[in-house]
Amino acid sequence: MLAWLTLESYDHSRIHQRIQDDAQSVESNLRASLIRLMYTAEITGELLQQPSISVVDDPGQAINDILADFYKSVEAVILVDDELKIIQTYGSVNAHLAQQTELLVSPEDRLHIQQSQLQPLFVDGKNLANDAHHFALIVPFKDGSTSYFMVLLVDLQELFGATIRHHIQEGNQISVVRDNQPIFSFAANDELRNLWGKEFTIRIADSRFLFTLWPSHERFEQLHIVRPIYLPLAALFLLGLGFLAAYAINKRELNIKRLNNQLAELQLHLQTKNELQARLEFLSEHDALTELPNRNALIRYLIQHLAEQQAELGNTLVLQLNLDHFKDINNALGHKIGDELLRRVAHRLERLSLPGSYLARLGGDEFLLVKADVNSNDKAHEIATLVNQQIEPQFFINNHEIYSSFSIGMAFANDANYDAETLLRHADIALNKAKQIGYRGVCIYTQDQQSELSQRLYVLEQLHEAIESQKLEVHYQPIFDLRSNQIVSLEGLLRWRQHDGDLAFPEYFLPLVEDTGLIVRLTETILRKIFNQFKTWRDGEYHDLRIGINLSGKQLALPELPELLKENLRRTNIPAQLVYIEIREELYCSHAQFDDGILVTLKKLGFRLTVDGLGLNYASIAAMEKCVPHQLKIGQPLIEKLPYDVIQSLITDTMIKFSRHKAIEISAVGVENQQQVDFLLQRDCVSAQGYFLSRPVPAEQVQSILDAQIQQRG
Repeated sequence: MLAWLTLESYDHSRIHQRIQDDAQSVESNLRASLIRLMYTAEITGELLQQPSISVVDDPGQAINDILADFYKSVEAVILVDDELKIIQTYGSVNAHLAQQTELLVSPEDRLHIQQSQLQPLFVDGKNLANDAHHFALIVPFKDGSTSYFMVLLVDLQELFGATIRHHIQEGNQISVVRDNQPIFSFAANDELRNLWGKEFTIRIADSRFLFTLWPSHERFEQLHIVRPIYLPLAALFLLGLGFLAAYAINKRELNIKRLNNQLAELQLHLQTKNELQARLEFLSEHDALTELPNRNALIRYLIQHLAEQQAELGNTLVLQLNLDHFKDINNALGHKIGDELLRRVAHRLERLSLPGSYLARLGGDEFLLVKADVNSNDKAHEIATLVNQQIEPQFFINNHEIYSSFSIGMAFANDANYDAETLLRHADIALNKAKQIGYRGVCIYTQDQQSELSQRLYVLEQLHEAIESQKLEVHYQPIFDLRSNQIVSLEGLLRWRQHDGDLAFPEYFLPLVEDTGLIVRLTETILRKIFNQFKTWRDGEYHDLRIGINLSGKQLALPELPELLKENLRRTNIPAQLVYIEIREELYCSHAQFDDGILVTLKKLGFRLTVDGLGLNYASIAAMEKCVPHQLKIGQPLIEKLPYDVIQSLITDTMIKFSRHKAIEISAVGVENQQQVDFLLQRDCVSAQGYFLSRPVPAEQVQSILDAQIQQRG
C-alpha cells in the first residue's frame, strides 16, 4: 500500500511538475516577446537618429512598415513633440485616438516620459484606445536639436494571443486576467483548472497580469507516468527499488532542468540579439502561418536532394496533401478557425516518425511531404495511410470538435527524371485524380494520367476555339401534339461540330467546360443562339411555338444566369412564358428546398420550369409540392420498354395521373414506336418527342418541317 501511495504521489507530483514546466515555458516566451518589443524600440530609436532619416521624411510610415511585418500587436505609431502634442499617427487609428491632439497620459507618466534619456518605457494606453488591454511603448529621440517621442500603441491581448498560440503545448489551456477582469482565453473547458492550474504573473507598467495554465482531459491523460490500472503490480515490483529509482529520477530531472534553464537563458540572449535579422531570413523560405518551409525552400531542397538520389540510383516519393472539406470549415466556422486548424495539422505532420522526410506548405490547405528511399507502390500507400492516421483524431478548437482527412496525390522521382518541377507537376496531377475519388482519396501518378490530362487540355483548347469561331451548334428536337401530329414546342440541344465534321454530344465535353471559366462564355453563347433563332421563327408564322432550354447544375449555380436570361428576353422581346427551362429531377429536388433559390427566381421572371423525371419518390414529390413546376417529362428510360414492361407502365401511368391531379403539363421523351404513342394517347398524355416522331435537326431543317406543316394545314 505504501508503494502504491508512493507511486501515485510521484505520478501526481510529476504531472504538477510537467504542467509547471509548460507554464514556465509559456512565461519565458511571453517575457521574450516583451523583451523583443523593447529591443525593437531601441533599434527604432537609433534608426531615427541616423542623418539619412528625418521626421520631415515621414519616418513614422517607414517604422510602421517595418513593425507591421513582425509585430501585428502594434496597432498604431504616433509621433509627438516634447510637449506631447500629436504630430502624426500611422496604422489602425481608432476613433477615440483620432479625436486627440495631445497624448493623454497620467501626470506621473508625463513626468516619466519627459525625464527619459533616450530609454524606451511602457505606460498604460487606456487613454489612447477604447479598452483596457492596450499599453503604449514610448521611444524618445532627437532630430537635430529637436526632441520627439515615438509612441507604439500595443494591443497586449493580440501580443499574448500570438505568443501563446505559437508556443503553447497542444492540449494545454490558458487564461489571462488583469484586475480581476479576463482579457484573453485559450481554453475549451476549465474542469481541471482549480486542481491542476499553474499561475504566474507578469508586470507591465503599473499593471499585473495573472496567467493560469491547466491541461485538457486529453493532455492530462498523456501526462500520467504510471497508469492507475497498473499500480498494484507496479507497487509490488517497485517496493524494494522505489527509493533508489526516485532518487535517480529526481537527480536526473534536476540536472535536466538546470541544463534546460541554462540553455533557455542562452537561447533567449541570442534570440534577442538576432531576432530581426533571423526573422527576415526565416520568412523568405517559410510559411508565415505554420512556419513550415514554403515553396521556395521546397524547390531548393528538391534540386539538391534529387541530384543526390539520381547519383546514388535511389528513389524519392513526394506526397501532395489536400485537406478534405476545408472550404466548408472556413465557410461554417470562419477563417480564424480554419487558420488554427492548419497550424494544428502542420504540428501533427511534423511529429510523424518518418526518417529522411521533408515537410512544406504549398499554400492554402495543401502540404507536401518528401520521403526518400521509397521504391514501391505498397510502401507509398503505407505512408499515405500513416499520414491520414496522424490527423484522424478530432481537433478541439474554440469549443468546436473538428474531424479532418487528406486527399493524397503521390509521385516518384524516377518517373519525373529527377526534375523538381516535373515531380511536383506529377504529384498535382495525381492529387486531382485522388480528389475525384472522394474523401481520403489516394492516387499514385501514372503516365496514363498525364495522357488523360493532356487530352483534357487539348479538348479544352479546342472548345475555346469552337466557342470563338461559332462551331458550337444548337439542334432542335420537335415536340408534337400526338392528337394532331403538329409541332407545339422545340427543345434546344447543344452539339459541337469538330474538325472532322462529326458532332460531339454534351456528355463528351460539358463536364470539362463546367470545371473551367468556359461555362460562363458557353452559356452566354448558347442562350444568344437559341433566343435569336426562336425570335426568327416567331417573327414568321409560328407565334404559339414554345422553346425548351436544358441547364446543367453548374449553369444553374452561375450568379449571372438570371441577368443573362432577362437580357435575352429584353433583346428579342420574347414572352418569358414561352420559354421552358428544363432541369434534371435530382437538381430540381436539391434546389426546390430554398425559398429564395434560383428556381423561385426563374419563376418570378416568368419562365416555365420543366422537370425531367424517372418516377415519383418522396423527395421528388416533396420538391414539387414546395416549388410546383409547369411541366413534368417522363424520361426516356421509362418510355423505352412501354407498353410491355408492367412496372414501367405502372410508373408512367402514375406520373400521368399525378401531373393531371396537380394541373402540371405532362410530356414523354424518347418515343420510338407506334405502340408507345398509342399507350400515351390512351392515358391522355398528348405531348411527346422521340426518334419515331423526329430526330434533333439543325435550325434550317426545323424551318422546312414547320413550313411543310403550315402547307398541310392550308
